[in-house]
Amino acid sequence: MPDDCEPSAVVLVVEDDWLLATTIADELRSRDCQVLEAAAGEAALAFLDGARDVDVLFSDLNLGDGIGGGEVAEAFRKADPQIGIVFTSGHRSPPLRHLPGSLFIEKPYDPAEIGEACLRMARTRKPRLCVRAAERPTPAPRDASPRDT
Repeated sequence: MPDDCEPSAVVLVVEDDWLLATTIADELRSRDCQVLEAAAGEAALAFLDGARDVDVLFSDLNLGDGIGGGEVAEAFRKADPQIGIVFTSGHRSPPLRHLPGSLFIEKPYDPAEIGEACLRMARTRKPRLCVRAAERPTPAPRDASPRDT
């Protein structure tokens, strides 16, 4: 890893649908993110002790255990005002308690869209975030003509 960049982003994925959670976690790992997973709001709140280690919270708004994604996000934002937040929901309306600086992506979505959104949020926190070589721009071809020395 080059000396001038920061390590990968840490993303907490909070999703009660196992298939969606696995798909998003795989997408984020393919982008060199470290992924933490919680299947419910209560489980997500257990990560609050290490909130400053989480760069981005990705959460469904409607979780099955009575603690919604909005409540989880508010708790993490209170613990760390700089955390990036990406919400999702199958409902057409964005969250009622929209947190400043958060994103809302409606289901169904392309997992790549979530990956991009999470990295965009992480870069606001880690401007020199390292990215996979495949994501870096291809350098312009060098002039093949001999140079005078």
